[in-house]
Amino acid sequence: MLEIFSIGAGHAATALSSLMDQTVMISVPQLRIVKSHEMPQALGTVDQAYITTLFHLRDNYGCLLFIVSQEEGRNIVESWLKSKIPASFDSFQRTIVPGVVESGNIIAGAFVNALGEITPTQMILEPPDSAVDFLGGVLDNIAATLDINFTDIFLFDVNLRIGGHNLSAYFALIPSPGLLDMLVSAGKKLLTS
Repeated sequence: MLEIFSIGAGHAATALSSLMDQTVMISVPQLRIVKSHEMPQALGTVDQAYITTLFHLRDNYGCLLFIVSQEEGRNIVESWLKSKIPASFDSFQRTIVPGVVESGNIIAGAFVNALGEITPTQMILEPPDSAVDFLGGVLDNIAATLDINFTDIFLFDVNLRIGGHNLSAYFALIPSPGLLDMLVSAGKKLLTS
């Protein structure tokens, strides 16, 4: 999974570099498999709101989450725009959240393309939803709206270097049992070839 995400991260870095007109590097130093109830603690805090972008995978394969703290979301978008954004609720809603969603959209698309190269089916993303909330609330909403039960989440730490700024985010894959079976099968083929 780390290798798949690394391939996707390379594609995403190229796309972001072109879009931002500056060098973007994305690295994934760590992959953790966490239980859904452990995810807020895995990110280091339970009492912090995050900007989350949720991508459903079509055909009920699960979902992807792009997660950044509000501060890092501001840093990503300011690095992208190469200017400071006024500290107001209106600027946050109109500029920072959409900028984070677009960054997540590019990374998620690249990851799904890399995932599609090793699974026997084409992965398609639904249009994203975004929220600024505590992770517990986001995960409860996912569990209530998806027709899958999930306990294991693949949590990728993501380091972005945009221009001269080092930024951090998280990317999570919440696979359905069917997708998990496909990933295990694909992993076994990769290991034996």
